Amino acid sequence: MTDSTQPKPPSGLANRPRTGLAAWEATIGYINQAYSPDALLTLNAYPHNDALRWAAMVEWGSNKEQVKDSPTLPAALRDLWERVEQGYVIFLEEDEAIRKPSGYGEFNWLDADTRENIDRLLGLVQTAFKGDWTVVFIYQSSANPQTRVQARLIARNGSVNLNGRGASLPEATSQLYRNVVPFLAR
Repeated sequence: MTDSTQPKPPSGLANRPRTGLAAWEATIGYINQAYSPDALLTLNAYPHNDALRWAAMVEWGSNKEQVKDSPTLPAALRDLWERVEQGYVIFLEEDEAIRKPSGYGEFNWLDADTRENIDRLLGLVQTAFKGDWTVVFIYQSSANPQTRVQARLIARNGSVNLNGRGASLPEATSQLYRNVVPFLAR
């Protein structure tokens, strides 16, 4: 016999995403189902005043929030969520809010594979293209896993445009890296 007077923990607690990026992906999936099927998260890496900077943007329906010139990808993701949370109520139920991309420590926003793949790609791009480049990552919840993440390098005043895609950010980043290397070898 169970004691029905004891509060039950929210059912979603066991489903807290492991990283802040995974929480953002879960949030995009939630927005896609609850509000608008066009929800997407866009991340940009680019040089600014001799330093690597990040921008992040979330869009769904007619809603759009963004942050620019963040010093790290975790800072961009964290600041973007703070902006979203100030202006919108995304999660309607408490047990759904466990997915929200907040409360992650500085080193818990990305898993090791994602961090390594992004660092490797950006190191190559920074060396090859100096100050004239941007790398764009777009995540959109999709039934086709191979199109969930798009990665694109735009450089040399738009004359270089290479891309990759995959089911995850590491996969899309690796594919873009594999497309950049032969281009540079030419």
